[in-house]
Amino acid sequence: ASCTAANCHGGDGSRPVRGGGDPLSPQAYSVWIQSDPHARSFEVLYGAASRTIAKRLGLPNAHSAATCLACHAIDAKPNDLTVAARHTRHDGVGCEACHGAAQAWLDPHKWSAWSTLSAKQKSALGYRDLSDLVQRAETCAACHVGSADRDVNHDLIAAGHPRMTFELSAYHANLPKHWKNEQTPRDELDARLWLVGQAASADRSLALLAHRAGDGGGPWPEFSEYDCFACHHDLADPSWRQAEYAPSPALEPGSLPWGSWYFSLLPRTHAGQSSPASASLDELRTEMQRLLPRRDVVQALAVKSRRDVQSQMRAAASRPLGKRELEELMRQLAASQPLALVENWDVAAQRFLGCAAVNFSALTAAADATDMQPRGAERIEEVLRQIRRLLQFSDGENATQYDSPQNQSTDRRRAVREAFEEIYQSASPDAADR
Repeated sequence: ASCTAANCHGGDGSRPVRGGGDPLSPQAYSVWIQSDPHARSFEVLYGAASRTIAKRLGLPNAHSAATCLACHAIDAKPNDLTVAARHTRHDGVGCEACHGAAQAWLDPHKWSAWSTLSAKQKSALGYRDLSDLVQRAETCAACHVGSADRDVNHDLIAAGHPRMTFELSAYHANLPKHWKNEQTPRDELDARLWLVGQAASADRSLALLAHRAGDGGGPWPEFSEYDCFACHHDLADPSWRQAEYAPSPALEPGSLPWGSWYFSLLPRTHAGQSSPASASLDELRTEMQRLLPRRDVVQALAVKSRRDVQSQMRAAASRPLGKRELEELMRQLAASQPLALVENWDVAAQRFLGCAAVNFSALTAAADATDMQPRGAERIEEVLRQIRRLLQFSDGENATQYDSPQNQSTDRRRAVREAFEEIYQSASPDAADR
């Protein structure tokens, strides 16, 4: 509530900005409340879909259920927030949900001396510095991937809640910005968000898996850990699944592919020859794809894998991303070399999102430098649009955004693989000669 004043962040943009300040700061709240979906996160709990989900779960309603409020609102307790006495759930995912409880930093951040404080000093006051991409990614993933008290499990999904398929660069691109200044250079931002987001999402997913494995009262194995479309598909015989899954030595008959969304591309985000997380994740995947994974083994392996992923996240935050590095990253994402998993819809969608983010950074870099477009840029953009169409779910009259991709036939999947191969060729060093 205290952020909304016209002389703070609730203005119309006419107030002068303090020297060096963010041009959007005086109207940050105004932009957020009018355009940002987080402002309506509590409101949606009164909608028809939320009422249906609550009914199926046996809850009296969604707008008072702790399961829902954990992500859809800050359920403030006394002294948690500066304005706890005036805070209501109707504020949804408000300022302090992302920027940190402001009891200690609300007053200091109004003065010019605030800019002289180090990140560590601000953090000690409870302030969350979202200009740091690792901090930003971890903050987003806490809800959009989940945690021990924010668990969108298979029960919730079966009741109608959307599956949690978070990818930072895509969410970020679609979010109305109530800030302008970025610590990260503009020509690196999208690619950097993708790199850091992959590691941060994997880290959060591993923490959630460790919790699920250690919760003896919870269902096991938790089906939301696996590729949804391994079960939710037609039972045609023969089918492409029989042809492509059967040869996989990691999959026993009846077992499910694990980690297809959050872990399939993690090895390709590392600049070195091998990813620190590859070996530990392979070990974890082998255990999770047993017919009945052992809880204690999974929990220990998830904790071990987190250490490797966190190391990779720090490396991704500082990895060089010049023109050559972006071209190499594009080739890594588009390369047809074997992946850890069968290339199901999840893997293909993640490759598409990665290529799109890297291509946007490459185009931004070229535009800022008034340089020639990067190799094959126009063709890559055209092929990406083609892949997007191929990956779209059924567009039938009664289709919803949550339908299974029933039309992912062998021919369509082959077309997706060929499109990625074309991107690889277009980004190759000799592309200009062809």
